[in-house]
Amino acid sequence: MKPFVKPLHGKPFINRPLPAHYVDNKLPAPMVFYCKDCEKIVEVTAIGRKFVYKCNICKTKNVAFGTEKSIKNFFHIKDPNAKLRLLTEDEKKLINADKL
Repeated sequence: MKPFVKPLHGKPFINRPLPAHYVDNKLPAPMVFYCKDCEKIVEVTAIGRKFVYKCNICKTKNVAFGTEKSIKNFFHIKDPNAKLRLLTEDEKKLINADKL
C-alpha cells in the first residue's frame, strides 16, 4: 500500500523539492544558540519562518546555532563545569623529563 502523498496542483511531489510553505522550522532538541555580541549561549526568539533568530538579551540577530559541542569547539568556550586539578610532583617530573 502506497503512503498518501498530498498532490500539488494535481501532481504528487515525489522526487521534487517541497514548496517553501511546507518547510518545517523546528529544530531538534540538542541545539543551542550562541549570541556573537553577548559572547554566550542564550535563549532566542525565531523571526519568521526562516532560520533567523533574535537574542532575547541584546535583541540583535547576530546568533549562531548548532549542537552544544560544536558551538563550544568553534567559539572556544570553556566549560565552567570542568574541574581543574593540580599536577602532582610525579606528573611534573614526567613532563620535565619529556622536554629533555
